Amino acid sequence: MLQTVRSNAAGARPLGERELHPEIPLPGRNDAGLFSPGTLPRAGHPLPDDIAHAPAAAVSLGLPVCVSCAGRSHWLRGDSLTRGRQCALSIEAVLDGEGELVAGRRRYALHPGDVFILRPGERHVCRAVSRAPFRKAFIRLAVLSRLQRDVLDGFAVLRSTRLSPSAHHMARVNAALDAIHAALRDAPWTCHNE
Repeated sequence: MLQTVRSNAAGARPLGERELHPEIPLPGRNDAGLFSPGTLPRAGHPLPDDIAHAPAAAVSLGLPVCVSCAGRSHWLRGDSLTRGRQCALSIEAVLDGEGELVAGRRRYALHPGDVFILRPGERHVCRAVSRAPFRKAFIRLAVLSRLQRDVLDGFAVLRSTRLSPSAHHMARVNAALDAIHAALRDAPWTCHNE
């Protein structure tokens, strides 16, 4: 279960996502993690996130590759997400702003045009560091079965953590992420966070 706490309050109790701010849809309903907003209050700073989740029944169909969620998220400076583990492989493209990723024991600076990959079971922390909003597009692939792990292990590029594709290839990555997000968002059984 994803929890949210106020990062600037010592000993603060975890808050529900709606209690903290109704406009912050937190990614990964089924992933363990802690979202810490860096800037409070957020009045006047709407975050136009658009995240579509596949229902659990669709994710657990045993397909070789299954998108569990896709979308775009917008973070303000200091926002961070810490996960001790996740049951998915995430492919995320930085659109604007700058961020920082700590995955395993390595630190990566994230800039527009970068793609980063978060693997199942890998501990990571991602945070927004720029004054401009940190925006990213992403897809999360369910990795619940041996078949799904084997299929994804066959793609050597997914073994990297941070990639910096050429502008041409980045345009293709963004187009693919947008197409997957649109297909998931427009499915009649999809759950939306907007």
